[in-house]
Amino acid sequence: MHRQLIFFKTKSSLLVFVFIMIFSNLAAGCSLVIQPADSTPIPPAPTYPKHLNPVDLVNVAFTVLIPAPLPDGEKLAVDILDEVSGLPLNIKRHELEMLDETHYQTSISVALGSDIKYRYVRLGSSIYTEVNVAGTSVRYRMVHAVRGLETEDIITTWPDQPYAGTTGRLYGTVSSNVDQMPLPDTLIIAGGYQTLTDMYGKFVIEEIPVGIHNLVAYSIDGSYQTFQQGARIMENMATPADIKMSPLPLVAVTFIVTPPADAVGAPVRLAGNFYQLGNTFADLSGGVNTLASRMPVLSKLDDGRLMIKLQLHAGNDLRYKYTLGDGFWNSEQGLNGSLNPRQLIIPAEDVVIEDKIETWRAKGADPVTIQVTVPESTPESDSVSIQFNPHVWMEPIPMWPMGSNQWLYLLFSPLDQSDLLSYQFCRNDQCSLAYDKDSFNDPYLLDYGIQDSYQHSVSMWHNWIPTDIPTNVVAADIPKREETFVTGIEFLPKYHPSYQSRYSIVFDELISVGSNWIVLTPTWKLNDQAALPLLEPVLGISPLTHDMMEMIDLAQTAGLQVALYPQIDFGDKYDVWWLKASKDDIWWQEWYSEYERFLLSYAKLADVAGIESLIIGGDQILPSLPGDYLLNDSDALAPAIAENIWTETLQNVNAAYQGQILWALTYSDGFNTKPVFVDMIDAFYVQFNTKLIDGIYTSNLQGLEENLNNILDTDILELKSNFNKAIMIGISYPSADGAAQACVVLDNGTCVDTISLSPDDPILDEISIDLQIQVDLYNALCKAIIERDWIDGIISRGFFPPVKLMDASSSLNGKPAMDVLWYWYSGLK
Repeated sequence: MHRQLIFFKTKSSLLVFVFIMIFSNLAAGCSLVIQPADSTPIPPAPTYPKHLNPVDLVNVAFTVLIPAPLPDGEKLAVDILDEVSGLPLNIKRHELEMLDETHYQTSISVALGSDIKYRYVRLGSSIYTEVNVAGTSVRYRMVHAVRGLETEDIITTWPDQPYAGTTGRLYGTVSSNVDQMPLPDTLIIAGGYQTLTDMYGKFVIEEIPVGIHNLVAYSIDGSYQTFQQGARIMENMATPADIKMSPLPLVAVTFIVTPPADAVGAPVRLAGNFYQLGNTFADLSGGVNTLASRMPVLSKLDDGRLMIKLQLHAGNDLRYKYTLGDGFWNSEQGLNGSLNPRQLIIPAEDVVIEDKIETWRAKGADPVTIQVTVPESTPESDSVSIQFNPHVWMEPIPMWPMGSNQWLYLLFSPLDQSDLLSYQFCRNDQCSLAYDKDSFNDPYLLDYGIQDSYQHSVSMWHNWIPTDIPTNVVAADIPKREETFVTGIEFLPKYHPSYQSRYSIVFDELISVGSNWIVLTPTWKLNDQAALPLLEPVLGISPLTHDMMEMIDLAQTAGLQVALYPQIDFGDKYDVWWLKASKDDIWWQEWYSEYERFLLSYAKLADVAGIESLIIGGDQILPSLPGDYLLNDSDALAPAIAENIWTETLQNVNAAYQGQILWALTYSDGFNTKPVFVDMIDAFYVQFNTKLIDGIYTSNLQGLEENLNNILDTDILELKSNFNKAIMIGISYPSADGAAQACVVLDNGTCVDTISLSPDDPILDEISIDLQIQVDLYNALCKAIIERDWIDGIISRGFFPPVKLMDASSSLNGKPAMDVLWYWYSGLK
């Protein structure tokens, strides 16, 4: 049945709209209702369970040392932050009292056991938020509220005052005080910095100002009690910290909530400060930390109330709120318009929490109705998102499917008649790549108070142009291969927390095309601001260990074997970085130490998660290998002891991980490196990035096939013959003009020497898309590789999981070349 929703511009017609909404949604087997604006919600009575002990309040004293006296007329304040709504979106500001020119103090009252997240600001003609030595704004400091707590902080500096002091290093290990097991994914906060522990519970923070700082270790899922102590940092010294954390027992917490009579039938989510409730702990767009797509959805009870049962850890400070969006948009409001999340110090026993939502509305105002009709060509597995911009683009929010390619969102809050709010649409929360072209180029404006209903149509999605590119394959019968033959997909080493909700769908799709392997490529970032190389997981860029374990479990449950290929995010081209690095003896010592820490962390993850294969090597670390390897005609000058260091590192990897180890080799015009440490590895992963034809590409595949066969039967076969190791070949060619020549052609005719292009690479704007050449290349490559029984597998590299795109990148997700892969992969089954 085709449904059409009717929209009204006047508030007087809203009641009619209610009946239309009820009728149209009941026809689809669902219910979505809006109450009139004059139905003022009744404030709920306190619903905290009577059998729980009353919350004890304690005073927390803040004393702070500033780097220099404040300018005349300025004040100092501490901002108490709300991580559920968003760090800059619900601030409680407390001015401090001056003790002397550089010391200030205040005290606030909080619930005993609270985890307070805060930072300092200067108040004057401008507001300055404190920054660390690197000049980066402090996200937040943290203190755990206990009786008699007096916290002393040192402000590093302000944005308008460069730091001129001395620094030291903080490093350590976090483990359980019960079984001494290391605790990964522990958030470490000290001196205005945040970092995460690795799989061995280790962490490093560079460039902390000299002095005593409050060091906090915080469990992102609440499984351990928050730890805090003072850490003394000394000039040019490394301060060790051996942190023991106490595990907290699991209890069942059941939330039962009575919602308003608004938007009945729309998904209600539970947003909170822990990982389980959508907190990514990353600095996301607009300063938010939570994502709607990662929050649990409540289920409806027969009496109209909503319910969710969670396993949480006793003793934790839980902050939470109910929402029709995320922690900010459409989250529950107080009748006075407050955004404050609820607080619960989780008791040591199973508990039922009965809540009542006062309202979704901003100051009792009517919601704004936004509906969009999307093209029929939109992939069936896609969701449609709406992204709001009050002053900066925020994180997208999933809209509500209404059938017949229509999506709906009712915006309840926050709304302010004095502001103009802009918005746009995109697919799967990927608003920088898969957006509605019209609203991206000219965002829609929501003029609240003038119009309360908007209807739009998406004429075309960016990077999604349905096409009839032929995928006919030129092949004889597909040869029989062993069941162990690898038909794999390698993900791009790009990550954003919004990807997480798509993996279950993607893994099922990969199984359907005949894949049996998935290669995951998590990253750590190289810290360029430190004097010596520092590798560290970065929130929002590096997947959390919790994310990786969920990803691995989903893949294995779908029937995929998992390989782990950890990568380094150099922030720039890695060859440029290597050329600029100092590479003296001390530098090399630190590089090898950091790289081993990085590698061993993922080796342990692979072992704990039961991953079948670990891939190491590749061009990224080429200059650190023994031998004279060149980058841009310059000698990398690896030290003479490189071979000994690498041998010891691989011995440690083999001790930490019991599965198969693959060594990655890049094949361009020959191998970029010679095989090394062959007796310590099980197989080769040949990353096939080479020119396959000369001159202008045509539809005649003869020259391409001849060149390809020659390469396989000479250089690649020689690798197999010399070392008698299994060989998997990874292929990655973009859907771009010039792909067969191992370069891509820009609009001005320039040929860029690159073959693995990410969808977010800005150079794609200058490249001509050619979906046909990717089809032809993958057909020729699959045919040639699969026909050779001495090759043990084929892996398509550069897959971008969160969204299907028809762009010039190397990702096959959504492109005609994916059908080619299905033909060959499925034909082997």
